[in-house]
Amino acid sequence: MAKIKDTFEDAKGLFGHVFVGLKDLKWNDIPEPVRKPLEDHPFLTAFEIVLVLFVLCPWLIGSPALLAGGFGALGPTAGGLGAANQSVYGATMAFRTLQSAGMFGPGLQIVNLAVQAPAAFAIISAELKKWRAQQPQQNEAKEALGSKERAKL
Repeated sequence: MAKIKDTFEDAKGLFGHVFVGLKDLKWNDIPEPVRKPLEDHPFLTAFEIVLVLFVLCPWLIGSPALLAGGFGALGPTAGGLGAANQSVYGATMAFRTLQSAGMFGPGLQIVNLAVQAPAAFAIISAELKKWRAQQPQQNEAKEALGSKERAKL
């Protein structure tokens, strides 16, 4: 938990001037429903935050991937993977969609959805994993309570 607090203090130092009141915020001032997942599952929670960022800002992955694939704002990049694909297979539907996305056309919505859907699925999976981890603890508490009540009879 010390690492989490240190990371929180580092974030305050880096972003305190950007967000009003962040420099004055103390770890114990953070509400329990927010603080508890950070303490119990720090890496999973950080992973979920990154995934939420991808759902909200899919161009963080989509645009660099399109550029790396040779699909720029002016069309396929000469010598890139997109141009090589076109020279071998022609203008397939996938090529046209990626070219449209690279040029900020309607294909960009398809590429954004291709980024958002797996990220959203991963967020749901991570939440289910956390929920399942809590279930045995709740069941054990119910069983312990039940055995005490049976002992009274």
